[in-house]
Amino acid sequence: MPLFRGGDRQANAAVYRATLVRMRHHEQTRAYARKSLQEEKGDQSLPETRHHP
Repeated sequence: MPLFRGGDRQANAAVYRATLVRMRHHEQTRAYARKSLQEEKGDQSLPETRHHP
């Protein structure tokens, strides 16, 4: 689910938290994120290690 660019802060926060939980507990999600990051920018850290925007 994409973030709501229109400024729905509560919805964005909920999506962000759900993504972090899924990254911690779902191996397929971690693998997808690793693959996506490697294709995009190389050696960037996974979103679970970043600060909330």
